[in-house]
Amino acid sequence: MVVTGYASRANYLWAGVGGMHFDESHGYRRPDMLMYSLVYGYRPKVLRKDYPHWDGRFFVEMNGEYSNRALQDGLAVPGTNGGQVFIGPTTLWLYKNYDIEGGVQWPVYRNTGPQFERERYRFAIDFSYFF
Repeated sequence: MVVTGYASRANYLWAGVGGMHFDESHGYRRPDMLMYSLVYGYRPKVLRKDYPHWDGRFFVEMNGEYSNRALQDGLAVPGTNGGQVFIGPTTLWLYKNYDIEGGVQWPVYRNTGPQFERERYRFAIDFSYFF
């Protein structure tokens, strides 16, 4: 992935694009993926605190992906390509050398083949420790 952006004490904006390529295994190759992301974040003045207080930020994230067809013995497998875009709120909270972040996203665009499972939402939560 390649990402670039802007970060200040109050506002954040970044965009990224990247891809995944899969090698063939036993005559089958998973679809290649193109992924992209656009994020805007805001850190309210009341949350711009340093240790020993929690430091919080809120984001609106858009993630998109496009995949080409899977290959079976060199032939394209129908219904295995398509694209989709998800958007939703996320948040990041820091305290000392700990962080917790998470959010939910819903599909706003979907053009996928019948081999893809239809996602109603995506949810993620992450805990980190910095040393």
